[in-house]
Amino acid sequence: DTDGAAASAAFNGATGICTDGTNLFVADTGNNKIRKITVSTAATGTWGPAAGTTAAGFQDGAAAYQRFNGPTDCVASGTADIIYVTDKGNHRVRRVSAGASATVAGALTGAGDADASGGTASAPALGRLWGPVAVAGDLATPTKLFVLEDGARKLRTVTLTAAGAATASAVATTAGADNSASIFAGYTQCCQSTLGNYFCTDSANHVIRKISADGVTVFAGTAGSSGNTDDTGSAARFSGPWGIACDLTDLYVTDNGSGKIRKITSAGVVTTYTDATVVCTAPTGVAVIGTDLYFVCEGKKIMKATTTATSTAADWAGAGTTVQIGTAASNADYGTTTTHAVATIPFTGVRGICAIRIGAAVDTIIVPDTGSHRLLALSTTSTGLPLAAGFGGIFAGVTGTAGDVVGTQASQASAGNSAPSLKFSSPNGCARNAGT
Repeated sequence: DTDGAAASAAFNGATGICTDGTNLFVADTGNNKIRKITVSTAATGTWGPAAGTTAAGFQDGAAAYQRFNGPTDCVASGTADIIYVTDKGNHRVRRVSAGASATVAGALTGAGDADASGGTASAPALGRLWGPVAVAGDLATPTKLFVLEDGARKLRTVTLTAAGAATASAVATTAGADNSASIFAGYTQCCQSTLGNYFCTDSANHVIRKISADGVTVFAGTAGSSGNTDDTGSAARFSGPWGIACDLTDLYVTDNGSGKIRKITSAGVVTTYTDATVVCTAPTGVAVIGTDLYFVCEGKKIMKATTTATSTAADWAGAGTTVQIGTAASNADYGTTTTHAVATIPFTGVRGICAIRIGAAVDTIIVPDTGSHRLLALSTTSTGLPLAAGFGGIFAGVTGTAGDVVGTQASQASAGNSAPSLKFSSPNGCARNAGT
């Protein structure tokens, strides 16, 4: 719980982060505070009690006296220095500024599950929330907030009386009304389509969900009904879908329980993508590069197929057991002559993977290898890359050494670097920034 320059500031279990275009705001969950980082100077400050005062509580009002109980997320209002925060432990959404905080949604009586309407600036609608954990704005409607609740297992909309206001005219359930169709029942991965919609795997409910400006809907499968059926929309069945990847037109899903890779078109038509010759136990992560599809099997290897037709697949990486790249003393072999053919590299527990651009296009698979606490880079092309196609090396992390150390990938990967700056602790997923 330390304010000051970026290098010396300290957080405790920070979760959510948002920006108003000039500053960053952090939901410092463990310290029960909202922290502000001025980007231009990299200075960190606190909206709330002074450093050292970290006890959970509740108090609206002046910044020096306001209290939070496990804040988890925030979203900018569109007005400088005004944000909205999910105060999970207090079961509220609060408007927070440099001067004060105010409850926007959630009643004074604690956890609950109730919508409200007809609110005005003088008599606002509060409703009752149960464990709100995430909040997002609507670019098309600046008076609308989307709130995800862990306890009530719902997505609600909070309609403000005006943009940036501290009061709401309505709190309404958008999805999860029956408390069993919740995206919180076990969603694992999401991807964004070219149309801007998000698609997520809800593993516990055995469905694929679509998140758009209209809310959350089931795109494929039926909530609570598992199986292995190719069909359209709700008639299709999945068994613990885990990973998902979007290309220009379709979705690709690793169906963990059935051991299959499923393809879903924009019309919701579900087919089994790989043929009967493909054996992939408990598939998890999946990534698309051009017309090539990569997916994780058994947590130990990556298989490769093509997206152009129902496909066979072959082991691509991680199947080998003869070469262990990197040691605690020498880890920086990415970009040097000590890289290895991907088929010879053993993994020690892989779940999610992602495709990133290092050269002129998306060209590299990043593998968070949970057991060895590293990120591995596997090249799919030799154009403009330090690795030849089909070779891999350590991208970041120290083999077999868990830690929490930030730095630059360049210092990690320089030839002969025996003291890499980056450390991870059981990494298990990754995602590519849309612009990189």
